[in-house]
Amino acid sequence: LYCTTGQGLSVFDGFKFRVISNKRLYDNFVTTHFTDSRDVTWLGQNQNGISFLKNDSLFALNAPGFSDHKVVKIAEDKRYNIWVATAGGGFYKIGRDLRITRVTGSPDYISSFCFDKNGEILAATSEGLKLFGPRADGSWGERHISSLLADKNIRQVIPANSDLQQFWVLTSDNIVYGLTLQKDGAYKVFSALGDQLGLKSDISCIYADKGDNLWIGLAEGGACQLVFRGSVIRMKYAILRISKSNGFVLSNISSIYEDREGNIWFGSLGDGLVQKSAEKFSFFGTSEGLTDTELKKVMAESGKIWVGSESGLGVYNRYTGAYSRFGAQHGFTGSHVS
Repeated sequence: LYCTTGQGLSVFDGFKFRVISNKRLYDNFVTTHFTDSRDVTWLGQNQNGISFLKNDSLFALNAPGFSDHKVVKIAEDKRYNIWVATAGGGFYKIGRDLRITRVTGSPDYISSFCFDKNGEILAATSEGLKLFGPRADGSWGERHISSLLADKNIRQVIPANSDLQQFWVLTSDNIVYGLTLQKDGAYKVFSALGDQLGLKSDISCIYADKGDNLWIGLAEGGACQLVFRGSVIRMKYAILRISKSNGFVLSNISSIYEDREGNIWFGSLGDGLVQKSAEKFSFFGTSEGLTDTELKKVMAESGKIWVGSESGLGVYNRYTGAYSRFGAQHGFTGSHVS
């Protein structure tokens, strides 16, 4: 697990952290990182451009004008070029020969970006969501995208799934839009998640896990997971909330990440790092609402856990935490369930 900190790159081997840094990184604040398909880790900085880590050795790269701008996001395209988004200098591209070139025609201030199925770029800017694609002459130009997102302050754009046809777009007014790439190459908004989520804090970040579920980090602590049934376009989902009430202690979540084992990691600004294990035992007894701990039968269905006992039938909703019991007063001829 790699974590970006102000002083460098922290690497967790499953037991302990070690910090990879040098004076150049320490003095210029590491803002983001990315590991490419060749297992090279790229480190973006607040100033002085970018560095990369290979075989535990750090190497610096720079170019005229590049070092003047904060690096905000790094990604790799299908041709193994490294793309670097900056705040103030637009896009830069690093070829396999490590030559840095500025991409003309791109917006100066970019907060986030990702590639779609066609290799075009969706870029989050304060002046809307921008779509960039290559032209016949090799340059890059802007194409039209949904007018609904044209004048929004876009904070983040991420793929909703691995086929790179659906995307989630976070705006400054705390709405998460769903965007889909249609067969004709045009984009269409298929959802707008806002008040219906019932969030009690501003959204700080979004993340889509390997199961195509959407995680939403909150600025004042806690998070929620939208667990989808079927395609995300159908918008059939249940909400799992994580907060202090069920042991989550972080405030001001800055990032969310799923590791290879399916564990979810939450990074924060000031409170460190928390791991939510993919496999975890949770214990439920009378304090959680069970009226009888001698259970005869347990079954699971669509987020609900049904339990049968001597005192009747109970159901626990894992998304809301509510427990209900059914007995003779509900029409049962007896309370014993086996």
